[in-house]
Amino acid sequence: MARAARVSDSAAEIIVIGAGIAGLAAAWRLGGAGIDVRVLEAAPRAGGLIETERRGPFLVEWGPHSFLHNAAHVVALARDLGLADRIVLARPRARRRYIYSRGKLRRVPAGPLSLLFGTLLSPRARLRALREPWVARGASAGAAAESAYDFFARRFGGEFAERIAAPFASGVYAGDLTALEAGTAFSRAVAWEREHGSVLRGALREWRARSGTGAAARPRGSYSFQDGMGELGAALAAALGDRLECGAAVHAIERAGSGWWIRAHGLSGDATWHARGVAIALPAHRAAEILAPAVPAAAAALAEIPYAPIAVAQFGVRNEMLTRPLDGFGFLTIAREGPPILGCLWPSAIFEGRAPEGVSLLTVFLGGVRDAEIRAATEGAVIERARRGLAPMLLREDAPVEFAAARVLPRAIPQLVVGHTARHDRLSGIASGLGTIAFAGNFLGGVSVEDAVRSGLQAAEALLVGVREPGR
Repeated sequence: MARAARVSDSAAEIIVIGAGIAGLAAAWRLGGAGIDVRVLEAAPRAGGLIETERRGPFLVEWGPHSFLHNAAHVVALARDLGLADRIVLARPRARRRYIYSRGKLRRVPAGPLSLLFGTLLSPRARLRALREPWVARGASAGAAAESAYDFFARRFGGEFAERIAAPFASGVYAGDLTALEAGTAFSRAVAWEREHGSVLRGALREWRARSGTGAAARPRGSYSFQDGMGELGAALAAALGDRLECGAAVHAIERAGSGWWIRAHGLSGDATWHARGVAIALPAHRAAEILAPAVPAAAAALAEIPYAPIAVAQFGVRNEMLTRPLDGFGFLTIAREGPPILGCLWPSAIFEGRAPEGVSLLTVFLGGVRDAEIRAATEGAVIERARRGLAPMLLREDAPVEFAAARVLPRAIPQLVVGHTARHDRLSGIASGLGTIAFAGNFLGGVSVEDAVRSGLQAAEALLVGVREPGR
């Protein structure tokens, strides 16, 4: 039976559309500033891509697994929410990263000395990479149109770009190093070259500057929460209380004088909201759909941002079924060597409490831009492909598993491809001109949890100025 339409008019000073971590952070900041804020989320739960699930004795992450020691905005947010004592540091061995190459898991160099003696690169490529501090800045240094591949090849050599930087681009963005924009996707590395003339020199100086000062005194490494990354979204949702409405899918935004009409399908029917300002914290393609009639220029810029599909498979495996001990964070793969998976994280080796004694939890990633057909795969097909991918690398052939599960995300990770800076500038100009609309999300300037939280806080700050500015 069709649901009877119920039209109701409600008002708030600012509406946040989307309750991923960026939208939740924006709403938290706005509420703390005394703003009457409401958050509308289409899904039945808040948190977006950050989702932690209990599967019996396993603690499973379907999205981001951690944040880094220098994630100042995440740490500050956790402290404000009363989660500071819930933050946990990864085990020391989790600092080790591996890349599967030529039939073996080979450790990623963690610094110049390990680069000198590692086996991931040829001797000639290792020497070329070590020359990086003495490589002069080229004419393309810092250019917005420079690809990440060109940047790393210019600084460290082509073999380094192909065998180390490219797998990390697949691991972080599920993307293609030749397509990603260096200045956005790897902004810190580009900044180090621009400011210090060298990526290695800049990284070293930043490490020295941070050591022993303030929040930077936090030990280097990866962090999460005792019950997983989902704690952060859950705490934000709880703090917002009835200002957060899940199951409310916004389908249109319209100008209303100096404000906005927001039209949504809610659990109890249709609703229309009026607000002075709007923070749009949706994936770029969804934001483009709802903005097209009201702000076509912004919609056009958002629609240009491509997304890569990702499939995630989870396995609980008894330790004796593994072909080697799990002594690190996990491993990535090299695309041109043809493996069917992007990589694998070892959550039970990274943090305590992720799996029962004697059993390991493995999280396998497939798809990305190099295997876009994964978006049509079934759960069973993803599990089978992931098992086959692990077999030569980590898992004994035909090994039984304690549990297996998988999900497919057809549009998972935004691709910050060459030209992204220009699109970002267009969006910023439109938002600044309107004053009462702002954007937040991982499609803006980075896909980490820290990047998303920062974008939400920045959107909130922009709206605090815009809605209070005379004449807006």
